[in-house]
Amino acid sequence: MKMADTNTSVKGIRNIMDGIPDEDVRAIQGFLQKYKDDYEKDGLNGFVKAASGIDIELIDKVKYTDGALAKASVIYENFDDVKQMYGRIKENLPAFLGFLHTLLRNSGPVVDQLAENGYIDGTQKKVIKKELTNLNASMRGIESRYEHFIDHLKHGQFTQALKDVGEIVEYVKSILSSIETLDKETKDALKLIVDGHSIVQMLNALSKEKGFSYKGSDIYFTGKGGSGETIKVNISSAVRIYQNGMKIVEDMEDAISAYQKVFRQEIDEEFIDKKQAIITSIQHMEENPSHYAFDLQFRLAAGFSHTFDKLEKISVHESFHTGALPANDGIVAELKKQTSEKKNFIKNIRESIEKLFEKEEMISQLFDFQP
Repeated sequence: MKMADTNTSVKGIRNIMDGIPDEDVRAIQGFLQKYKDDYEKDGLNGFVKAASGIDIELIDKVKYTDGALAKASVIYENFDDVKQMYGRIKENLPAFLGFLHTLLRNSGPVVDQLAENGYIDGTQKKVIKKELTNLNASMRGIESRYEHFIDHLKHGQFTQALKDVGEIVEYVKSILSSIETLDKETKDALKLIVDGHSIVQMLNALSKEKGFSYKGSDIYFTGKGGSGETIKVNISSAVRIYQNGMKIVEDMEDAISAYQKVFRQEIDEEFIDKKQAIITSIQHMEENPSHYAFDLQFRLAAGFSHTFDKLEKISVHESFHTGALPANDGIVAELKKQTSEKKNFIKNIRESIEKLFEKEEMISQLFDFQP
């Protein structure tokens, strides 16, 4: 593949990216894309809350309330939020930690290469390395407290579990502090990289190649097709169709995942929880029949002539049935099938243009650049 040098004052980032395994790049991109809207809406705190399940504001509200009774009152008033947070942490935090592991696993070589290629100086490199070490220590602290958190939840020690979350929050705040420092130290380097790989720089570099022309803000390529005929294609339009189409498909995939999650939580898990609550009530009735001796429902069933009779036994013959629910697996399979068909259609647009100009490898690169 032929590369275009858009900035001769620094080395390219090709050797940096080559040092990161493809599966790690995909994992990082996928995780960040999943919570992109949360970050854009509420910044880093919004990203952390959605990605890890940790509600920093809720924990701080409890932590910085003076007095045991006052704390208990705050927990009581926000009990549903605390309970939901427990569930989100249990479900999301392991993946969040896996994301941090992937970042840190690749951070050392990337920082070294950024310095070698001239994007950062020696002082910045030391500061960045220090913050990465701090970030790693905070992550280890989170992993340790998470194990205690799960153990306390398992044994019904909810107050202690809340203390575990409070300690996790302190580690998360340390991570956010490190990220702010890293952002400050790498801002200029990232700007240099982004500017060098913008569409303007790419067009300037490509203008040196034969076959490219411009009309307004669009770039055209004139070349020979597979059978030798001259073909002129609006590459900018094709790239827009491809990139916008793939974005729509990604949004559809995210929506399907969100639907599956909501269905599982609101239908499957809710039914299990309510079923368990009913079973617990039934068991209590059967084990403590005397507690229900004067219950109006039993009085009505037995007749008021037995008002002073002793209630010695309650036997409940339970049977649990759900209402008619849609075949969710079939719905999801059909949605995924439609999404896959749309993705393949969009990919075919790109592949068709690449095939037309199969000798011009630079065309393929344009589809992957973001303006």
